[in-house]
Amino acid sequence: MLGGINVNVACTYQYKVPGYGTILRSQNNVYGWRCGSSVWSASDVRGVDMARECRRVFGNAYADFLNFKDPYSWRCFR
Repeated sequence: MLGGINVNVACTYQYKVPGYGTILRSQNNVYGWRCGSSVWSASDVRGVDMARECRRVFGNAYADFLNFKDPYSWRCFR
């Protein structure tokens, strides 16, 4: 295991729009993460590509979760 994923940072890098933050949507599991922006409408949210964030931070890496019911359990592996 290489490390965890900072979802706020992932949103910033993936969408490059000021005012991004993360929101944990109605699904309280690993697939509940969404990116939202203060410059967009409240209903405009976008997914987070966890694999992309692992590759950005660690190079040749992939994303996986440790516990489906824990949204904070995403990790990067090689």
